[in-house]
Amino acid sequence: MKRPARHWKRRVRVTLGLIVLADLVLAGLVIRSGAQPTALREERDRLAMQFRQLSDDVVRAQAVRSNLPKVAQQCANFFEQQFLDASRGYSAVLTDFTRLAQRAGLEIQRIGFRQDSVDKRQLTEVRIEVNVEGDYPALVRFINGLERSEHFYLMNSLALASSTAGRIKLTLEVKTYFRNALPQAVVGG
Repeated sequence: MKRPARHWKRRVRVTLGLIVLADLVLAGLVIRSGAQPTALREERDRLAMQFRQLSDDVVRAQAVRSNLPKVAQQCANFFEQQFLDASRGYSAVLTDFTRLAQRAGLEIQRIGFRQDSVDKRQLTEVRIEVNVEGDYPALVRFINGLERSEHFYLMNSLALASSTAGRIKLTLEVKTYFRNALPQAVVGG
């Protein structure tokens, strides 16, 4: 009987070892599963925040899309109202500068024009260099008049130099744009 008792003890030891091993494995799983819900919650919260941000982006994009026709119309109006037609642009600018200089009390010494086409925009960029002479308040009135003009002018540079009898010379470089004539549609063809 010694043999079956030894055999029986060995079985009990192996069984107890397997039970302890199973307990250790289960304890490890319990510990891991306790940390896992926290990681899952953090991931869920991160995804929920990302979803809200993307939803907000979609709402903004839909608002932009719905406003596109209105913005396109505003751009067309700006283009039409602020950029002179090339066929009358030079005379309108010359008239505008002359009128502003006379109102300000300045003497125009020179006005020069240089033009470049703007690719793919149906525009001509016109650089205007004007030399005027007068007292300081008149120069300020002239520049203010340009800023308030109904025509579109971008001031690039200005240079002041003294002249005779307390007068000041102003050299001003301004840019404007003229609308090019759109090509006529071919009729009948």
